[in-house]
Amino acid sequence: MKRWMAVVCCLLILACAGCGKTQQTQKMYLQTAELTEQETAILQLAGADLNEKIYDFRADASLQSVRLCLYRLQDRRWEQVSDGVRAFQQDGGRIAISFDDLGAGHRFALQGKDAFSATAHRSNAPPDRTGTQMVTSWLSGCQELRYEEEIPLVLQVCTAKDEVRSYDTSCFFQPEVFEDYEFVYAVTAMFSRQTVEENGQEREGLAG
Repeated sequence: MKRWMAVVCCLLILACAGCGKTQQTQKMYLQTAELTEQETAILQLAGADLNEKIYDFRADASLQSVRLCLYRLQDRRWEQVSDGVRAFQQDGGRIAISFDDLGAGHRFALQGKDAFSATAHRSNAPPDRTGTQMVTSWLSGCQELRYEEEIPLVLQVCTAKDEVRSYDTSCFFQPEVFEDYEFVYAVTAMFSRQTVEENGQEREGLAG
């Protein structure tokens, strides 16, 4: 974990608020980071996990918080496994996601020009994947960023069935398509004009 944190810190500091060489058509967006040769070399040197991705994002001055959430599909509904809202009052930055099996755990990191935070979640009872196969899909390309709307970044399907397909991350909004699979997980990001405290109060109200 310490090695991964050091690598992420280095990569995010190298280009925390840029959007690579791609010209964007949206004012606010999220996209896969275009790593430089130096950044790629750092990842290779550290032996980074295969299921690791860094995203660049651009918002505006009204951004107050970023929420990264892990879900598991239960009875055609997404149920939260972990939910972290972080204060973020800058107009751009990077998100890093690392995991092997989302049912066993994950690490999220968020970097801005003047801020860095990271969290790790580990299951108390990691699932037994013997005899199963796993397919992971990532958000690719450039996605328009809109406040208070979740952006699915990862979908992971694990099943004992002989065949399993890869799904576009937009299928997060159609959970019924996964009804034949035993284990389905998703990671989303949401950018908000609300503070961490306001987001917490809103969720308490919904729970009540």
